[in-house]
Amino acid sequence: MSMTVVLTACTAAGRTSAACNTPLSDVSWLESRVEGQVNMTVEGIRGSSDRSVLVLTSLAGGPKHGYALIKDIEGFAGVKLGPGTLYGCLAKLEQAGLVEALPAEDRRHPYRITASGLQAVRERLIESARIAELGLGRVAGAMS
Repeated sequence: MSMTVVLTACTAAGRTSAACNTPLSDVSWLESRVEGQVNMTVEGIRGSSDRSVLVLTSLAGGPKHGYALIKDIEGFAGVKLGPGTLYGCLAKLEQAGLVEALPAEDRRHPYRITASGLQAVRERLIESARIAELGLGRVAGAMS
């Protein structure tokens, strides 16, 4: 579902599949193509809730420790979270009951998503896909 939306967005925007490794909320691609002033930054758009969606999406694929989370998120979203950002996000998600820490393995501290976390990220991704589909329809209409 989400992959279809991303591929449709890339096709509508004339982007090749290789250029489509970033989520729709990543405005850096748009910024690089706007002539004149660019006052908006990716971090200005992307807040802690978007980082949470990235972390929850990664953990939906199975338990991971910090470095594995960073590399997985970088791989599927093109976003590199720093360790401080990641662990701050994990602490908030754990406090909310959306992830839980597993017993340490050597120096690694793995986490897994909870049932509540799965439900929360599912709802958020469905809503994002709905908005993306609506937005792409409007963009296509405006371009014709």
